[in-house]
Amino acid sequence: MTESDFKTFEAVGALVVVLDVDHQIVYWNQACSDLTGYALEEVRDRRFWEFLLVPEEVDPVRSALALARTGDRISRVANYWVTKAGERRWIAWSNTVTTDPDGGPQYCIKTGIDRTESKQVEDRLAGIIGIADDAIISIDNEQRITMYNRGAETIFGWSAAEVMGKSLDILIPERFREVHRQRVRGFASGEMAARQMRERTPVIFGLRKSGEEFPAQAAISKLDIDGAKLLTVSLRDITKEQQRERERHVFAELGAALAATIDYDETLACIGHLIVQNLADFVILDVIGGDGKPRPTKVFHREPSQRAHCESFGRLPLDRWHPSAVTPVVESKQARLLAEVTLQDLESLARNEEHLRALRALAPRSLMVVPLLARGNLLGTLAFISSHPTRRYGQHDLRLAEDLAQRAALAIENAQLYEEARRVSDDLREANKQMGSATIRAQELADAAEAARARAEESERELREVAEFREIFIGIVSHDLRNPIGAINLSADSLIRLGDLSERQKKAVGRIISSSGRMNRMIHDLLDLTRARLGGGFPLEPRPVDLREVCSHLVEEFEAPIQLELEGDLAGNWDPDRLTEALSNIARNAVEHAAPGTAVVVRAHGEGPEVLVEVVNQGDPIPEDVLPFIFDPFRQARRKRSATGNLGLGLYIANQIVRSGHGTLVAYSVDGTTTFLMRLPRHPPVAAQIQSASAGGAQPVRGAPDSPR
Repeated sequence: MTESDFKTFEAVGALVVVLDVDHQIVYWNQACSDLTGYALEEVRDRRFWEFLLVPEEVDPVRSALALARTGDRISRVANYWVTKAGERRWIAWSNTVTTDPDGGPQYCIKTGIDRTESKQVEDRLAGIIGIADDAIISIDNEQRITMYNRGAETIFGWSAAEVMGKSLDILIPERFREVHRQRVRGFASGEMAARQMRERTPVIFGLRKSGEEFPAQAAISKLDIDGAKLLTVSLRDITKEQQRERERHVFAELGAALAATIDYDETLACIGHLIVQNLADFVILDVIGGDGKPRPTKVFHREPSQRAHCESFGRLPLDRWHPSAVTPVVESKQARLLAEVTLQDLESLARNEEHLRALRALAPRSLMVVPLLARGNLLGTLAFISSHPTRRYGQHDLRLAEDLAQRAALAIENAQLYEEARRVSDDLREANKQMGSATIRAQELADAAEAARARAEESERELREVAEFREIFIGIVSHDLRNPIGAINLSADSLIRLGDLSERQKKAVGRIISSSGRMNRMIHDLLDLTRARLGGGFPLEPRPVDLREVCSHLVEEFEAPIQLELEGDLAGNWDPDRLTEALSNIARNAVEHAAPGTAVVVRAHGEGPEVLVEVVNQGDPIPEDVLPFIFDPFRQARRKRSATGNLGLGLYIANQIVRSGHGTLVAYSVDGTTTFLMRLPRHPPVAAQIQSASAGGAQPVRGAPDSPR
């Protein structure tokens, strides 16, 4: 083919473009110029994708041209051309490659037809389907159904065979039919080609074959085919969307209501009223109190006139209300759903004839019972009951009920804790009053020491029954006593410095200073006990420490003879102050119980990643009935009271400090020799911290220990 042959393309009733082997334009006919606005001389020797194609189509078109040269001799492709005026035209192309005398590619001849109008029609139809892919329904001028897809069958429940040729009214609730017909006629006669139907009504309603109404959103479009109008409706069922919106509304309303009060009764009322307003016709709320006993049943109904019927079975105990529904929920802590409540279910629900009559009057149709769980603890149950003929609970409702119950349980738990805290606060106020009275009567009680001792023993038994209250109380009092004790100590020191005291006065002031020192140590021990018992733990500040220095300072602290036996590498990463406190408490216990004339032995040596420390004393063995509890607080290792007046917290605190550093402390007492063995990791975790005494203590060991060496 030669360039003189190109003139024949002017007689072709199509677009013709001739490209050379480099894809440059050699020729195009007048039809191309008429369509694009570009003359031949403006485009000659240019590549058409440089000015005619939209950017996203350049690579696919170039690939098609390359394929035409190396593969098939004819290829077809469709793409947009952008005219000189900026208009997009959809062109369907056929690409043909001619060869030169040697058989190589010579020209690529592109023959195209403008398909813009048909493309627009296709795009419009695709857009209609894309608006809502659930249901597509077409109707004629008489609003009779002419097309009905599978999505419509799924949503409405009617098959295509059942509705084809029938009026669209079959899919519209009766109260909306006349208005809907008028709007469809108005759209058909108007100029708009398509419209979202929510432009006039945010939500429309469809009617299923079952008679159930459902919310929907829809779009309508029209086509003029041979003078007749074809209207197509694309419809989406938004039931689930509205359910999600309802859930958001319910949870928001519940959160706002519960945030407004922490009173127990008001909390229960908020929960019950919210549920009957949104999810149930009546609700039965059974709660187990902090003492493990059921609280009075709370019953809520949407209709106040039904309250008397509700209360007739709301008075039944939690574990007897419905043995086939509630009891399994209590025992398994799993929700239970009765989608359909039958007459047999009503009979099993009823405790007696009167109760059965009340149930029949309420006519429950569907039932859900969910546990009230807060951090795994069962607080009670929540029963959702529907008496509406068309409301049947399903798995979605059950999940919503469980979510609501979870939030409700946390609110109930908070209200219970608030009640308990209020009672404790009242008890504390009463205790403060009693402390004031006790201070006034202190002098009188000094003359009745023996009677006070008996009362103290009785008080000790009572305090064991209220351990948690005692520990909280001790922590508060110990913290607040530090300032007055400090003031007493400062005042006594001032008296000593001022001088001019008689010997008798000096002795009295000395006793005050000595006593305040012991009181400060007791307060320190009590604060440590409170921190451990209430979960605060013993925070450590580890740093490089040589245990030799700690042990040497320990010997200097005591007047009693202490023999040191230190071997090997005793360096590690520990809190020196806490470690000194632990060793001091163990050594003080050993000195106090050592046989007269014997020395306490402190041995330490390294053993790989650990350092072992033994504190050994000779004397009476620890009784077997005391040994298992040697590290418990307020325990004495001997049946007699401590001569130093300590509270029995030293070994407990020592054990907690060692465990805070991921170490262990055990006690042996055999044949007159008592040994406390401490194992300390050289490099414990940085965040090591004991949380509470309830985590389990070190175990005392009966019998002789294996040699730690």
